[in-house]
Amino acid sequence: MATAATYITLQRAAAIEDLNKRGILVHHTLSTANENLGLQYKSQAPFHLEAEQLRNYYLEQFAKLRRREMELGSTLTGPQKDDLLMTINENDVRFFASEGQQRSCTSALRLAEWLRLKELTDELPLMLIDDIGTSLDEKRRANFLAQLPALGQVFISSTQPLHVSAEKEEAHFNILAGKAV
Repeated sequence: MATAATYITLQRAAAIEDLNKRGILVHHTLSTANENLGLQYKSQAPFHLEAEQLRNYYLEQFAKLRRREMELGSTLTGPQKDDLLMTINENDVRFFASEGQQRSCTSALRLAEWLRLKELTDELPLMLIDDIGTSLDEKRRANFLAQLPALGQVFISSTQPLHVSAEKEEAHFNILAGKAV
């Protein structure tokens, strides 16, 4: 378990660091305000350690907490306890952002994930966007939609008209506006 926990923790830390860099740029494109997106990996484990040191940390934690975990019937340590902190201007999005700001952060993160997958696989990943109209104001929605032609094949559902031109539809958009799928 310690080996698997080490691998997961280090891979997550690297992915979040990469998504943070990409997400900042994408969020600036989507946002209409002076907002700085931040992503931070929240882990009990000191993920800045070398792999062997991190593995030893997990071995120690598993040994130390085993009796208590058996009593509780639940694990107390490991990567499954880790979290992602998303901030705008260093304030936790969950508590300080409006619904529209939260949706913009999520959209920026989705686009950052797409960019990362494209780079890692050297292929155009599919993009599925459910209910794009919810919680995004007109400007943020327009900024988001402007990013989509470069993504290849995109599936969108929306309860609101998206005002996408026929030219963009020909660019492999599958628009499912207002229809249940």
